[in-house]
Amino acid sequence: MKEYLFLFSITPVQRFIAQARKTQDLFAGSDLLSHFCRRCLSTVQERYHGGIIFPSPELESLPNRFLVVLEGESEETIKEIGRRLEEELRSELREIARTILDSLHLPEPEGFWLQAEDYFRFFWAFDSLERGYEQAYRTVERLLGQAKSVRPFKQPLEEPGRKCSLTGEDNALFYRSKGGPWHDLSKKALRIPPGVPVKYMAEGEALGAIGFIKRCAELYPRDGAYGAERRSHSFPSTCRIALSDAFLKLAEKAPSLGDEVKGDFDEELILYFKNEAADPKGEMPQPTDRESRTDWGKAWDIYTRLENYDISYSPYYAILVFDGDSMGKWLSGQRLAQGVALRDFHRELSRALSRFARRAGKEILIEHLGVTVYAGGDDFLGLVNLSSLMKVLKELRSEFDRLDFSAFSADKLTFSAGVAIAHYKTPLGIALNWARQMEKEAKDPRSGKDALGLAVVKHSGETVKTVSPWRVGEGRSLPDDIQLILENLEKDFSNTFITTFGREFRLLVQERDTQDNTRGYLDGMVQSELKRLIHRSYSGKEEDKKSRCDLLWEVLCRDYFHLKRLDRFLDFLEVVRFLSREVVPHAT
Repeated sequence: MKEYLFLFSITPVQRFIAQARKTQDLFAGSDLLSHFCRRCLSTVQERYHGGIIFPSPELESLPNRFLVVLEGESEETIKEIGRRLEEELRSELREIARTILDSLHLPEPEGFWLQAEDYFRFFWAFDSLERGYEQAYRTVERLLGQAKSVRPFKQPLEEPGRKCSLTGEDNALFYRSKGGPWHDLSKKALRIPPGVPVKYMAEGEALGAIGFIKRCAELYPRDGAYGAERRSHSFPSTCRIALSDAFLKLAEKAPSLGDEVKGDFDEELILYFKNEAADPKGEMPQPTDRESRTDWGKAWDIYTRLENYDISYSPYYAILVFDGDSMGKWLSGQRLAQGVALRDFHRELSRALSRFARRAGKEILIEHLGVTVYAGGDDFLGLVNLSSLMKVLKELRSEFDRLDFSAFSADKLTFSAGVAIAHYKTPLGIALNWARQMEKEAKDPRSGKDALGLAVVKHSGETVKTVSPWRVGEGRSLPDDIQLILENLEKDFSNTFITTFGREFRLLVQERDTQDNTRGYLDGMVQSELKRLIHRSYSGKEEDKKSRCDLLWEVLCRDYFHLKRLDRFLDFLEVVRFLSREVVPHAT
């Protein structure tokens, strides 16, 4: 029997996860891919007695690919295993679809399976270990890349008709409408009966096969602890994530409301009352047609308590994504010291990243009012309340820095992160795309990688962004400085100095080349004007004025020189000003 290194990949990944209108869609996309990978790993171990290199099966969220060692008498044996794994995943997808339709007592629309099986692609490659592990790994990575670049062509199903609300690709096969059938629907489309819960299909939605499977994925039971744990709670909406800090404060002040704020109700109504400037001491507004009186009453009770206790809240939340830097070079051995066994490094990397993912996904985000979509080791996607964003970024970075591969390399493994701060009404796909874009900009070689990208996607449509290396000084990170600035703006400083400074210096950015504008007289202008405006914005005790103003000035000057360009510094200040308004209760 010969040993072979076998690499398997499931696609698409980011597109499948990002095709989401609700957080439950986002979670379901990650969960389904993780389930497919776990199913394959289980088969590899139990049926083919393979040895798993990565990912660690202990991960709650598995990535879309895995690397294993298989034994076989010939290459044809390994090819057969690859074909059987493909067929097993197609069979699993069929079983998921059948279970969902049976659970909702729905027939299978014509063309349903044709759409479903056409979506996913499976790629795999293998090589003998006779020439060594390192050579085999480089070969399978190269072969897999070649296979993905020459995907077999399939004639697209360009049928006329309304497309899926989730994917925007295939024709809708399910729809929910109070009136008659929509004129632009395919004749194959099935109208959802009233008995199907709205969480699976909202009024006015139309879904194709993959969109419907994704939306209803929780109806398919999973075996084992991972499936049960992943499905033990409903995934919170973006609105609930935005309000979670306010709900926590309210539960502390009024313990009797603890269960009520955790219960199921339409939390968007709270922001509706706020936007309508409803008087918390007045009469409750009357429910609209779309709202149940029960939801309306619960939301009104919570809204009035929040107002009476003077608890502030924001309609914004954050999406966070990060990924290990130069992972291809690490995995191929290019970053390793001479003589290090690549196979030993792969095993240690898998174990270490598994421990990090467990800590990041189960502890750090949950402790700080966040939720994890997936934590696959070196990559991560989560949603977090705005008030906890800087704490989460600092703790994630600190935990990642604890990874120690000094026995294998003199280099340090780093990661770059992208954050999108978005209004809860911003389409989820747009917010996620911005987070991905900021991660991409943070990984740009011109940024030096090991960086953080932040974008504020305002409800007005305007977007402000900034990219910076994590480190801004000895032992300090960018989130450290942002947190310190926000704490100062909360107490005795007005953020109007940022507006004034930006208005003055934007003119210089427009008139001058910004590629090298942080030397000479401009540095002096920035420092002196920052000091003057900071002193003017201070409203605290006179005896503390000098020390408080000097501290804030020093932090901002450090960030200015760290960012190297005036335009980048102005964008950074605008992000900070926005956060001060949304996070700090009494900033003006």
